[in-house]
Amino acid sequence: HIAQKHPSILLSISSWLAKTWPSYTPSLCSQRTGRACALRVSRTDVSKLILERLIANGLLQKRRAAEIALGVEDSNRLLSRQRLAVIVGNQGRYQRLDAHGCERARQISRLRRRLHHLREARGATAEVRHLHAQIEHLQQQHASLSAQAALSALRADIRQMLRQGAWRSGCSKGRDRL
Repeated sequence: HIAQKHPSILLSISSWLAKTWPSYTPSLCSQRTGRACALRVSRTDVSKLILERLIANGLLQKRRAAEIALGVEDSNRLLSRQRLAVIVGNQGRYQRLDAHGCERARQISRLRRRLHHLREARGATAEVRHLHAQIEHLQQQHASLSAQAALSALRADIRQMLRQGAWRSGCSKGRDRL
């Protein structure tokens, strides 16, 4: 997705996309915070078209990230994620999925697609119920394991900061010296 504080840029991209790719309609929505809008694109080929167009028209701020994203393939997906993590910084560090989290998310996505196809084909209701239960179980497991991974990363960061000399004074009233 592409997020912007002001929706006018996203509306321009959306209208250009409607002219270029009339059979595809991206979703335009506001973020949960209410301070930003996002253009969500769910197809890789459309995403790549948008990135290529942005680069061709002088994208500066996130050009390197866009170039890395354009080079992503199944064979280098994890390496590309690591490269992007270095470029985009630590703002979403504890929300990023590790390799195991990515694999769990892909598995859940595959099962959701299968469930969707079964429902469209009016498949066996017992199989639909079983698949739905399996997806819910995997989602709960994924949430738990992702939280554990985020906590582990946070603890590792804290240990590293302590090794580098960070400390917390008993009389600092919640303020840390870093």
